[in-house]
Amino acid sequence: MTKLWTESDLLILKNEYPSTQSVLIAEKLNRSIKAIYSQANLMRLKKTEEFNRSESSGRMKDGEFGKAFRFQKNHVSFNTGKKWDDFMTVQGKANSLRTTFKKGNLPPNTLHDGMVTIRADSKTKRVYKWIRIALGKWQMLHVYNWEQVNGKLPKGKILAFKGSTEDCSIDNLLLITRAENMKRNSIQRYPEEIKQTIRVLTKLKKTINGKK
Repeated sequence: MTKLWTESDLLILKNEYPSTQSVLIAEKLNRSIKAIYSQANLMRLKKTEEFNRSESSGRMKDGEFGKAFRFQKNHVSFNTGKKWDDFMTVQGKANSLRTTFKKGNLPPNTLHDGMVTIRADSKTKRVYKWIRIALGKWQMLHVYNWEQVNGKLPKGKILAFKGSTEDCSIDNLLLITRAENMKRNSIQRYPEEIKQTIRVLTKLKKTINGKK
């Protein structure tokens, strides 16, 4: 049920609307800011030019738009510590409940189990695929595919790619130890002439970046 305007409410609105922030009037009358604007429009009430030019109006001034509408330090809202019945009408509660998320509600763009996404590693920038196992639980797709065929990944072992990290097929995966993986990623696996070139390039990059 819509909250009716009393003579006292209308008198307060008429006297204060022209030179008072609407948000303060709404709080004083225990109404929404939308209700204040709607009733003021019906009564053809407007803010005075003097108020609109003042800092308290919240209009653009010295790059501080909306300053007057910000909550001040230690501000206490009118409904602090109150229950709905203390400050909301039956209709107001019904309207609020219609737009309130229900328990277990999921947004329409929620991905389902089995959906695959592509993510880039923040350090290496390499691209990897991930599959959703359950709500809030994801696993790297190449690991998931390997475990579907071979069971749980052995302790101390990791899966390396023979080729592209976007190819998560079993044929493109190699089960190795972490030590073997370090060796694969080390310059020690290159011929001496290539290793020397890598060292020179690394030193050059450090010099360019101002590092010793």
